[in-house]
Amino acid sequence: MLAHRTLALAGLQPEDVDLQYILAPNMLVAFANGALDAGILGEPQVAAAVDQGFGARWRGMDELFGSFQNTLIVYGPTMATQRQDTGRRFMVGYLRGLRHHIDAFDGGQDMDAVIAILTKHTSIKDPATYKRMVLPEFDPNAQMNIESVREQMQWFVANGFIPNPVALEDYFDSSYLDYVVGVLGRR
Repeated sequence: MLAHRTLALAGLQPEDVDLQYILAPNMLVAFANGALDAGILGEPQVAAAVDQGFGARWRGMDELFGSFQNTLIVYGPTMATQRQDTGRRFMVGYLRGLRHHIDAFDGGQDMDAVIAILTKHTSIKDPATYKRMVLPEFDPNAQMNIESVREQMQWFVANGFIPNPVALEDYFDSSYLDYVVGVLGRR
């Protein structure tokens, strides 16, 4: 969808280019060996492509399309029906961590401490990489942009990737976020 929408901004159709679907781990190799001219990458792949001299950051999806919801937290049926307290406690921890992340990367608060935690618990071990990455924006209250999800769904329906739209409201449960904002307050 993002590739198609980006091409449309340039007045191009998918048939105007040799559009290939490449798994994220293979994209850096394809850039390095010249098999790929452009691609949609996430971090830390963007920083790696720039650092290694075979890529340049052009635009982020937010710069092209505005506020864009591309990740979700999904609870399974057991969490939603039998383990709601666990779901609420997870969400409190998630929002605390998210706010530390926002404070560090958007506000410079305790950035080195947050980066130390990230280098310890993620596959990105070089602290300097975090300072070169362009990280996505997050809502400090973890509010969903349901309209963005609806627009994406409509695109997938219109382009034949899924047969019918669904009532998104049937799948979004804000009670966990309502609980955590009640505990931690709204920002």
